[in-house]
Amino acid sequence: MAVGRLMTEARRPGARLEAELDGLGVPWRVQGPWDAAWQRHLVLLDLYVADGGSVEELMAGSRAYGGEDLGAWLDSQLRRGGQLDEQQVLALAKRGVVVPAKPSGAAVVRRPRGERAQAVVEAARQYVGEVGPLVDARGRHAVRADWTVTVDGVEVRLLARLNKARERRAGLEQEALEAYAGWGLGWAVDELAQRGDATG
Repeated sequence: MAVGRLMTEARRPGARLEAELDGLGVPWRVQGPWDAAWQRHLVLLDLYVADGGSVEELMAGSRAYGGEDLGAWLDSQLRRGGQLDEQQVLALAKRGVVVPAKPSGAAVVRRPRGERAQAVVEAARQYVGEVGPLVDARGRHAVRADWTVTVDGVEVRLLARLNKARERRAGLEQEALEAYAGWGLGWAVDELAQRGDATG
């Protein structure tokens, strides 16, 4: 029997596998007001960190571990924000993942793409001035996962927005790319080089 199915069976009322699984030290019990899938991701996050990984690495982009894309899962939890149960928020906070709260009753204003892109550039400028470099010694995004700032009414969770900018770099304005390249973002440097080759 597959391990996943074994644990599912163990969670059924009247199952007699609890003692066996507890004896193996397997964290199989759902320990909060969430489902088994959420618990599995939480356990994988603990194992990933225990293996020497970090939350910042996961938030820097897609990172598979234990057959799951933990980076994508963490990003989805941050996007859900106010939809998470309070205990889920606390469980993530204990692991260094700060979920931004959504103001109750606040209207969501959708800004034009150009304004949003400029807000990200300004947020990056503030981060460099107040916190430090956007990249580490290996050229990877080094922005803190929980760092958020409001620019002209636009809330910017910088690391997530930089990841999006990297994915959509072909559509970025030249000025924004030059700013990112100046702060050492390799993908921006490469995109500028490609544009130079295309026009040359």
